[in-house]
Amino acid sequence: LTGATLDEVTAAAEDTEALGLPAEADGNLEGWLFPSTYQFNPGITPSDVMREMIATTIKTLDDAGVAAADRERILTVASLIEKEAKLDVDRPLIAGVIYNRLNADMMLQLDATVKYIAPSDGPFVSADDKEVDSPYNTYKYTGLPPGPIAGSGAKSIDAAVNPASHGYFFYVTVDLNTGETRYATTYDEHLKNVQVLSQWIADNG
Repeated sequence: LTGATLDEVTAAAEDTEALGLPAEADGNLEGWLFPSTYQFNPGITPSDVMREMIATTIKTLDDAGVAAADRERILTVASLIEKEAKLDVDRPLIAGVIYNRLNADMMLQLDATVKYIAPSDGPFVSADDKEVDSPYNTYKYTGLPPGPIAGSGAKSIDAAVNPASHGYFFYVTVDLNTGETRYATTYDEHLKNVQVLSQWIADNG
């Protein structure tokens, strides 16, 4: 936002009621600022920008048929999809895995949640990072994290509302260049897919 100071942006973000942030967000903007390209007139304020982004998120949720009571949950799932999916085709598939694991009371064990609390530059998270004690750490706690970990586009929101129906509980991206992701029903099958990734890493250094 050209011309706005950090203090002005911070002050605007703190007045969530003026921004039109729904009560179900509990005062947390995370996940409610819709990522898109916007066109604004000169003189626009940080509050105006954030208000428009929140309104776009609400409209996207409404268009997807999400009830107000379900908005925060859907945005949380959508944010996981947004950060985990490498290709659009994977969004509904990953959504299905998330719901399958939730329904089975399994930990989600998603690297994206670890990166949220312990940011790292590489594509992988360390064993130490997976031990960080945080309600956002899905390697330590079952269920969804307390809220969204990122803003979500319409495709991730749609996937969270309309997940693919399948029996998969695991997935791993086996080619970090193409984003090819493989899915598995059992842990043994998943380990075979992990071996494919290990071979890709060995071949590509």
